[in-house]
Order: sequence, then C-alpha cells, then structure tokens
Amino acid sequence: MDESKIAELRTRSQQLKAATDELGARIVDAATKEYFLRPIRHLLTDVDTLLLPRAEAATNSTMWLQAATFQLSNAESQLSNAKKMVEAYGAALQIFPPPGGPVRP
Repeated sequence: MDESKIAELRTRSQQLKAATDELGARIVDAATKEYFLRPIRHLLTDVDTLLLPRAEAATNSTMWLQAATFQLSNAESQLSNAKKMVEAYGAALQIFPPPGGPVRP
C-alpha cells in the first residue's frame, strides 16, 4: 500500500469537493446546478468510498490508485468545463428551459 499516494489523492478529492461546493454556491438555477455538479460529486464519492478504501486494503494497490487518479482527472475536467460555462454565461445560466417552455423575445 502506498500511503503517501493515498493521502495525496484524498487531499485532491477534498480540494475538488470544496471547489465543487464553491461553484454550486454560485449557480442560481437548481436544475443547472444538478446537471453540472452531480456527475462530479458521484466521481468524488466513488474515489472516497470505493477506490481509496480498496487501495488501503489491497496488497497491491496499483490498480485502485490508477482508477482513483482517473476518476479525479475526470472530475477536474468536468469541474473546469462547468466553471467555463458559468464564466461565459453567468451564474444565472439555465441549461433547461423554464417550466412553460423557453423564454422568447
């Protein structure tokens, strides 16, 4: 077991959770927030509750650490894309049309 690598990945996951929560606090529309942030949170939950605990318990943790690294990279990429959307369109952006259909001028 590589304790330093596990600690590094756990710290990275915690930092991504904090950044995700920070972005979530900025996004106004609940459906948009769910659309952008739910997949990221699922990836981080997998890292924290499945991959890192299995890496700690494994005799050879390489596979579990690689999987955790992969999931964290995916979470980072998705978070980066969500941030770009919020920066480009503002915190009030809506991915889905409001009830009753899209607003037209």
